[in-house]
Amino acid sequence: MNWTLSNHCLAFLLLLSSFSLAQSKKLPKNVKQAVAYLELECPDSLKALIKQTEPNELKKLVYPTGKSFKVLFDWLYGDDESPKLINYIESRGINNYQKELILTAFRNHILSNHITEKEVFISYKQQERKLEAENAIRYSTDSLNGVYIPKDLEECFLQINSFWPDSTRNNVRQWAEDIFGARAHLGFGMWVRNNWGLWGGSRLSAYFNNLGIDHPDEMSGVILTSYHRKLNNKSIDLQQQLEAIRESHKNADSIALKQKKERYESYKLGDTLLFRYKHGFVSEKQEDLYDDDDCIAKGIVTAKNEKDFLIKVKVIKSCDPKGIIYYDNENLMIFNQKTKVMEKPKKRLILRIKLGKEYWSSYLDWDNL
Repeated sequence: MNWTLSNHCLAFLLLLSSFSLAQSKKLPKNVKQAVAYLELECPDSLKALIKQTEPNELKKLVYPTGKSFKVLFDWLYGDDESPKLINYIESRGINNYQKELILTAFRNHILSNHITEKEVFISYKQQERKLEAENAIRYSTDSLNGVYIPKDLEECFLQINSFWPDSTRNNVRQWAEDIFGARAHLGFGMWVRNNWGLWGGSRLSAYFNNLGIDHPDEMSGVILTSYHRKLNNKSIDLQQQLEAIRESHKNADSIALKQKKERYESYKLGDTLLFRYKHGFVSEKQEDLYDDDDCIAKGIVTAKNEKDFLIKVKVIKSCDPKGIIYYDNENLMIFNQKTKVMEKPKKRLILRIKLGKEYWSSYLDWDNL
């Protein structure tokens, strides 16, 4: 990142973080609409910043990494659901580079580059395939990008000792445990998360997954706390650390469950609902009609399963005789308990429902009218 980007990024981007397109416009349903909305709302200062930012650096502008450009984050990950825009992008094979794809398209637009949307998608599909190939081995290999990946906590200690001279270890030993954790989290801790594959996946992240830890911040926290205790000849007390993490999850899960119940309870028997097309389309015609706001599918709530947060819906309106797709596993990743690796399903499965039929559905697939 160059000097201009690092020193002026926050000031420029805060201008954008204050506006919310969702308050004044419908959310964009495709990349073309997203670019048009950004063109309308993006200040000239931010456009200038985007112009001078290299494509591979664009993701650093977007919240939460860039702490701004939150409107784009909300388009893709707003609330607890996937907006229409992410369905459009995922149906074209992009699962890991959605933010980058939209900003690249916007950058091409403001630079007047004659690069089509199709060409942008092709470029990111190549990156998706490259990432897939890396993921196939990253959970078993002992090195990633030329960096040795520890296989467990003991190897983490050995690696850190090889990085730090005696003088550094002596300084760390004198700090209080919480002080060391706070000081190291954003510096050395960030290096650990990025280079030992805690974000992207590695044999070390798989080790922590087996311990019940899924978030990279928590993984690096255990590494740093344990290392400090090891330096001071104290018990690592790993089980106590894991229990503290589980307790924090329980509190967060309790809040999330309460919010989920409130949302689910807003769906009443007899309510008429609008289908969200989260799982794709039965035909190109249906997709084209949907893009033109001319493909409405409606259903009525006929029963509820409160234990599993499901609603039974009878489809009462559809723009295609083939019905609607309510399940497609193409873009799903399933955790293989034997290999401890996230894998694609071995067989494609698409489920449809036709007009007049009923089925059990996630309430997130339908909006209240």
